[in-house]
Amino acid sequence: MDIVDGLQAAPQLNVIDLIPVGVIVTDVVGNVEATNRAARDLLGPDLDERAFWEHFDLPGGHEPLVDRARRADSSGRVAPVEITGTAHHSVGVGVPVSVAVRAVPADPRRLVITVRQLGEEYRQAIRLKAFEDRFEQLATTVPTGILSSEFGMRADFANERCTEIFGVAADELVGFGWLDRMHPEDGLVVEEAIAAVLTECTDRRLGARVLHPRGERRVELHLSPVSPGGVRDVGFVVTVDDVTDRLDLDEVLVAQSLQDPLTGLANRTALWQHLERALAEDRGHPAVLFIDLDDFKDINDSLGHSAGDELLLVMADRLRACARASDTLVRFGGDEFVLLLRYVPDRSVVDRVADRILAAIREPVDLSGHDTVVTASIGIVWPGEGDPERQLDVEGLIRDADIALFHAKRSGKNRAERLDAEMRDGTQRRIGIAGALRRAVDTDSDELSVHFQPIVDLTQGHIVGLEALARWTHPELGRVSPVDFITVAEESGLITALARRVLDRALAPLAAWRELPGCEDLFVAVNMSARDLTEPRLATYVEDALARFGLPGEALHLELTESAIMTDPAMSLGTLGALKALGPSIAIDDFGTGYSSLAHLHRLPVDTIKIDREFVSSLTPDSTAMIAAIVALAGALGLPVVAEGVETTEQAAILTSLGVPLAQGYLFSRPVAAEEIDVLLTLLVGSPRERSA
Repeated sequence: MDIVDGLQAAPQLNVIDLIPVGVIVTDVVGNVEATNRAARDLLGPDLDERAFWEHFDLPGGHEPLVDRARRADSSGRVAPVEITGTAHHSVGVGVPVSVAVRAVPADPRRLVITVRQLGEEYRQAIRLKAFEDRFEQLATTVPTGILSSEFGMRADFANERCTEIFGVAADELVGFGWLDRMHPEDGLVVEEAIAAVLTECTDRRLGARVLHPRGERRVELHLSPVSPGGVRDVGFVVTVDDVTDRLDLDEVLVAQSLQDPLTGLANRTALWQHLERALAEDRGHPAVLFIDLDDFKDINDSLGHSAGDELLLVMADRLRACARASDTLVRFGGDEFVLLLRYVPDRSVVDRVADRILAAIREPVDLSGHDTVVTASIGIVWPGEGDPERQLDVEGLIRDADIALFHAKRSGKNRAERLDAEMRDGTQRRIGIAGALRRAVDTDSDELSVHFQPIVDLTQGHIVGLEALARWTHPELGRVSPVDFITVAEESGLITALARRVLDRALAPLAAWRELPGCEDLFVAVNMSARDLTEPRLATYVEDALARFGLPGEALHLELTESAIMTDPAMSLGTLGALKALGPSIAIDDFGTGYSSLAHLHRLPVDTIKIDREFVSSLTPDSTAMIAAIVALAGALGLPVVAEGVETTEQAAILTSLGVPLAQGYLFSRPVAAEEIDVLLTLLVGSPRERSA
C-alpha cells in the first residue's frame, strides 16, 4: 500500500492521523490528493477543496520550492527541502510554520509535504533576529557613536559614526583600541567608569577627550551595562557624542556674556564673579574703585554719541595702563568703570592707583578735532581699614563704593573719596528720609507744611510779601531740616512734586490775606528748582493753581537760583517766558553766589534780584563793595533788589543807605505758620493812609 492508499484507508486504520504534524500529498501544481487530521486541523476542513499553495505565504513563492524538491529527488537526495512561512487557516488565522517538501521517489509528479507549526521559542528567535537587524541598521545610521561589548571591557562593535569621531577604522577601536585613543589624562577616568558599570550594573555619564588624528575632540560618554548571557556575563554599550563644536560655541558665548562689546573690558556680570573669588581667596582684602567720568553727558550732547564712544575707548585704554597685572578692570555701564585691586597690603597702594587714574583721565583727548579735557570722580572701598570685622559681600562692596563716589561728586568732582562710617550712616539716613518723604508727598500728608517769612519794605517798614518755605515734621524722625530733605528731594526726583504741594499750600490762604486792610498787593514767593524748569507742564500747573484760588498772576513770585537757570539756559528761557505770560514775577535767588548768569542776565525775563545772605551777614560800613556793585548792576537793568538774612538794625540801615528797597530776615520775623501771619500783617503792614504818607 503506497502513502496515498495509507492516507485514504478507513479512519479507524489510518495511523497517519496519529502523526502530530500535517502531512499532505499533492501533484506538482498543488492539487491536494490526500491529507491527515493534523493538516486539516492546521489549515482547515476545506483543505481538499482548494489548491494547496493558496494556504501559504512563502518567501519567493512555492515554485522554486517545488523545483528544488524535484531536483533533489532526481539527484538521489532523500532530505526534504524546507522553508519557513505563514499558513492561513480557512477562518483567516495566520500561524508561523515550517514547510518541508519531498518528491515521491516512485512518482516524481507527486509531492509529500509536511507542515509543522512553529512554537514560541522560534518566534522569540525570529523577533530577536529582527531586533538585531534593526539595531544594526540603527547603529549604522544614527549620528551618535556607539561602542559595545558582550562581556568585559573589550569592545567588539563600533559603528561608522564612532570611527568618524575617533578618526580610525572600526578594527582599530575593537578590543582595547578605543581606550588607547582617549587623552592620557582622561583614559584612567574612563576605565574606572567602565569598571563601575560592569561591577555595579549602573549607568555612568562623563566628559572626556579623544585624540583624533586632526586634533583633540571633546566627547560626552554615556555608559550602560548589558548582560546578554545573564548577570554573570556583563558587557556595556557606550554612546559617544562629539560636543567639541557645541562647547567651543558655548565658550564663545560665555566669553561674550562677560565682556563689554564696546571696550572689550569685562562687564558687570564678570565683576560679580571676580569679586566673589577675591573675597573667597582670603589673601588680603580687595579694594574697589568706582570710577565715573564727570559731565560725560555734555560730550554726547555737544559732540555726538560717536565722540562719546571714542572717549570711552580712550579712557578704557588709560585705565588699563593704570591697573596692575593682578587687577580686574570692568566697564560697569555707561561712563562708569570699576577697578578691582587684589592683594592690597596697605592704604598707600590704593591712594597711588587712584592718583594715577585721576592724572591719566585729565590728559587732553582729541575728539573729532576738538581738544577735550575730561575729569573723573572715584569712590573707594577698602575693607582693610575702618571696619575690619564687617561681613563682606559683593553687593555691599559695590554699594559702598557707589556711596563714596556720590560723595566725591558732591564734593566738587575730579577727586577720590574713601568710604567711612559717617558716609555710610549719612547715606542710610538719606535713604530713610527719601522713603518717608516720598510717602508724605504722594499722600499729600499733613506732615508737610508751609511757613512764611515776611519780605519788608525797608523805607516804610511794612510787609509787601511772604516767602513760602517748606517744612516737614515726621512722626518718628521729628523735624527734618530743609537742608536735608530739600537735598534728598532733588536727588530722588521728588522736588517737582514737593514744589507743587508747597505752591498749593502757599496760595491757599493768600486770597484771604489780600483782603486785609493794606494787603491788596501782597504776594507770595515760592522757590522753584532746576528740575522744575525742565517740566513742560509747569506753566499750565501754575495757571491752574492761580485760577483755583482766584488769584491774579502778580500775586505770585517765583524764585530760582542762578545755577538752576543756567543748567539748561535754552529750556529755562522757554519756561520762564511761558510763566511770565501768566503774570508772576521772576526772581533770581541767592544772587552773587555764582557768576555764570551775569552775561545772560539782560536776556532773562527776570523782575527781581535777591542778594544772598552770605554777603549780608558780613556787611559792615567798610565792606559794602559787593552789595553796592549788585545794586548798581540791578539798577542799570531796572531790577529791584531784595536782601536776605538781615538780622540786625545796622545791616538794615546800611542796606537802606545803599539803595536796597526790600529785605527779609530774623530782624523782622522768623518763618512762621500761616496762623501767625494775620498778627504780623496787622503789625507790619500798616494802613493805606500810613503807606501813602
